[in-house]
Amino acid sequence: MALLTSLLVVQATTNAVTPILSLFVMQLAPQASSHTIVLLTGLVAAAPGVATILMAGRIGRLIDRLGAGRCLLIFLGLAISDLILTSLVQQVGQLIILRLILGIADAALLPALQVMTVERVPQVAFGRVFSLNQSAQACGNVVGPGLAVLVANQWGYQPIFLVTASLQVIALGLWGLYFHQQPGR
Repeated sequence: MALLTSLLVVQATTNAVTPILSLFVMQLAPQASSHTIVLLTGLVAAAPGVATILMAGRIGRLIDRLGAGRCLLIFLGLAISDLILTSLVQQVGQLIILRLILGIADAALLPALQVMTVERVPQVAFGRVFSLNQSAQACGNVVGPGLAVLVANQWGYQPIFLVTASLQVIALGLWGLYFHQQPGR
């Protein structure tokens, strides 16, 4: 349950801002031309992916050295802090930097969850579990943007980041309970 919920939350968090990204950038840079808004929106949208690409190897080595569980907790904490700070941005540059940091967290979260899946699931159940894994990620791709639209319509754009940070806190709490219940911890 913790694994599938975490996968859903990570996907939801990463994709939540997608439907309102250009509107949020326009709010942060009201004097910018439409061409500049398009460029800035592209930079903001690409930032997490760029960070993930650049950090994947380093993060992978860190997961191998520290363990997937420890990295999961560390990078969930980083994602939560990043999302809280993102709710306070006043400039597009700040948003780009914080989206880069979220990309670094993402570079650790999905691989750590996948490693933990392989470590904890019997090989005879891999097909079923990885199918559920894929479904949880797809569900996150639906829940994140849907939730963001509801939040944006009710309270504005920046509260979306607080809501997604709250989702990450729930995932962190699930993993904290999971690790607390493990023998020898």
